[in-house]
Amino acid sequence: MTDVCVDASVALDLLVPSEATPAVDALWTRWLAEGAIMVAPPYFSVEVTSVLRNKVFLRRISPERGENAFREFLK
Repeated sequence: MTDVCVDASVALDLLVPSEATPAVDALWTRWLAEGAIMVAPPYFSVEVTSVLRNKVFLRRISPERGENAFREFLK
């Protein structure tokens, strides 16, 4: 098994799709199929929360979409 350090940008792309989503989806699927052990840096949760908040503040996503993404992240 492989350890994989998941960056906040990967999690955010899974939560709020962007142009990079197909590549991230493929990478995520491969990691799951290989049984990779997912680890995250110490400030992972803070980074994800901050970016979601900024996306709502800058009106890139709706408050409802931000709340749904945050709930999904907490799962």
